[in-house]
Amino acid sequence: DKKMLRKVTAADLSKAINRISHFSVKQRACMIIKSFFEFAYNKHYIDYNPSVKALRSVDVEKKKRKTRDVKPFTIKQIQHLLYTCKFEFQDMYIPLLLSITLGTRISETIAIKYSDIDFTGKTVYIERQLGYDYKDVVTESNVKKEVATKTSNGIRYIPVPEWVLNELIVKRGWYETQKKRVLSFQDFNYVSPANAQKTDL
Repeated sequence: DKKMLRKVTAADLSKAINRISHFSVKQRACMIIKSFFEFAYNKHYIDYNPSVKALRSVDVEKKKRKTRDVKPFTIKQIQHLLYTCKFEFQDMYIPLLLSITLGTRISETIAIKYSDIDFTGKTVYIERQLGYDYKDVVTESNVKKEVATKTSNGIRYIPVPEWVLNELIVKRGWYETQKKRVLSFQDFNYVSPANAQKTDL
């Protein structure tokens, strides 16, 4: 139902927010509503801010998922998976290899640049991820961009096995060849350029 801004109550807001079932969407809605009504109140468009009371009554706690009996991959299964990707799904191989050996989130993995890798010290520096800024309203037209890690503890150095570094060097050689052959090819110095070309840089 349409209502004048001044007639919107805390109950109206609580009811609307609690209809949202997805946790991350509900969280984003709370942030937008809080900012919107704070602005309206500060500009004297409304006499009181109903979002203050409404957000206190909204359940924004993430529901715990039911525990499942998940069995980790065996070494042989991981080897088979990497081998299959290397020869049949090449765009997935390097991101998968790094995620498995470094233990990074996929959003962190696809944000790794060659400049983050110390080939002499055999480490990689994690300081960013590719994703959406929490301040942005997500739409179908949005593209991923560089954002900070989830917490300050997410900025870290991770040791890299030498054989993984060798795979990266081989892949880098392929990138350099592509640059010469395809004028429109761009990798923006990312280790995973297939993902990088879809970002907002």
